[in-house]
Amino acid sequence: MRRAVLIASMSVMVFGIGIAVPEQAPAQSPSEGDFSAGIVLGQPTGLSFKWWAGETVAFDAVAAWSFFPGRLYFHTDYLQHFFNLFDVAPDQLPAYVGIGGKVALDFAAVDSPDFVNLGGRIPVGISFLSQELPLDIFLEIAPGIRLVPDVQPVYGAGVGVRYRF
Repeated sequence: MRRAVLIASMSVMVFGIGIAVPEQAPAQSPSEGDFSAGIVLGQPTGLSFKWWAGETVAFDAVAAWSFFPGRLYFHTDYLQHFFNLFDVAPDQLPAYVGIGGKVALDFAAVDSPDFVNLGGRIPVGISFLSQELPLDIFLEIAPGIRLVPDVQPVYGAGVGVRYRF
């Protein structure tokens, strides 16, 4: 059952990325080189960073503490944003999808092969970009797969806020 759910969710995500056509961002969208930092609450909970590499492309990273079972957690993602799905002028509400990797250090298993966990993730989310305040408020789910020390499906989700510099 787990395998079927994993294969189905990964297929939907990969198919969605394959058919998604990047669109031109509105003129007031974040520009290349913009940076933001803040917090994310969920699984995991910690510090969140985002750097815009273009009008619709960004990279994000999280350094966090995962409460189950007590792990130091890091991930980074490549994100493609779609600005014209929702009209909330003058603000923006882009949806995004991406692909990334993650590393977790499991302190409950320091002396075992389970200490280091490596895997991949496919984040899908929505972000509210205020034009009046330099804030990025986001909601994200991220199905993924753990590859080391064993193969199994994993899931993450979070809500957060970042300050845009």
